[in-house]
Amino acid sequence: QPATRDAYLHAERLLVNLLRDVPDNAPARINLGVVRYALGKVDEAIDAYTEVLSRDPKEATAAINLARLALAGDATQARRIAPALSAAADTVPLATAALAYAALADARYEEAGSRIQSLSSSNQDAAQARRLLLAALERYDQQHPDVPWTIALAADVLIADGQLDAARAFTDLFATRCDTPACRDRV
Repeated sequence: QPATRDAYLHAERLLVNLLRDVPDNAPARINLGVVRYALGKVDEAIDAYTEVLSRDPKEATAAINLARLALAGDATQARRIAPALSAAADTVPLATAALAYAALADARYEEAGSRIQSLSSSNQDAAQARRLLLAALERYDQQHPDVPWTIALAADVLIADGQLDAARAFTDLFATRCDTPACRDRV
């Protein structure tokens, strides 16, 4: 059965006390992030994972949890999280996906596309990263329908995923959305 709010609050207190005595305890700090997220304290969860990555930039569990928050949140949240994920991008596909999302949010479309291409591996972690990134791109497109590059990047994700027919449809949609000379000059 799911933990109650009281159980999460109790766990938070225990973890905070433990980290006061042993601040370098990465598993405890990661668990603090999990607990704070469960309590709805997203910013504090982000801070916990970021702290772990500041001490060990390639700590996979913290990077995965932080990348999930970047992909689940809005563009502002992704931008805030991105610097902490840079070192983990080589080994954690979700970090790469989150960095691609943040690059889109900052209008760095070529960087986003390059990061997406690196997700073309057939391993399960890369496949999961592509699925979560595609969902984030869909949300971004709903919030920013005036940015045609979201559609082009979604096509890139579909290509990396081997979904060529769907990618072709997205490419056609991009062509209709990219209808100004300034947009076409960037292609």
